[in-house]
Amino acid sequence: MAANKEPAIKGKKSPVVQSPNRSRPVDPGEDSARGDHAGLLDHDYLNQEQFEKIDIILNRNVATAIALYLKFKKSHWDVRGRFFHQLHEMYDEMATKVFASIDPLAERLVQLGGSPVAAPEVIGKLASAKVPIETIHDARQQLQELIQDHDKICRALRDDSETVNDNGDPATADLLNKVLQDFDFNRWMLRATLDDVKID
Repeated sequence: MAANKEPAIKGKKSPVVQSPNRSRPVDPGEDSARGDHAGLLDHDYLNQEQFEKIDIILNRNVATAIALYLKFKKSHWDVRGRFFHQLHEMYDEMATKVFASIDPLAERLVQLGGSPVAAPEVIGKLASAKVPIETIHDARQQLQELIQDHDKICRALRDDSETVNDNGDPATADLLNKVLQDFDFNRWMLRATLDDVKID
């Protein structure tokens, strides 16, 4: 025999629904920019709280890598001056290395049951690097901005790796460390290039 339903009370908020795959209640009207991927979760070593922390980290790094790739390409196209050829080629090599990090980061998130960001407006909000709207021909200014970006991104990657590892996902931590090694290499090359006083 069906249980009697509790009569609805006018003005009473709908009860929250506890998803079996989430550690917190989910309001039926809740709207997340990330979306609710609880139904996709099939791992057995992350709880929902751990997954959500890793989801945020991976999506931020996907967005940052996409933005940094575009910034390198814009610098590659816009650079002028006596070091044009050297910087034009160096920026393209670095852009290729950054581009190679995007798919592994995004696919790792999919493996965990998440959904990578792709919309330009979302990437712009999440990314640590910002693609310039204006045209910058000055090589020194380009290098300085790219170095500042790499300083910030590399610090964040180190912190993210520790956070992910502390939340039970050493595989993602290893991936972030690999990306960090590649970005640290770019950072070193950019700094060494800026050391030339003739750069203009």
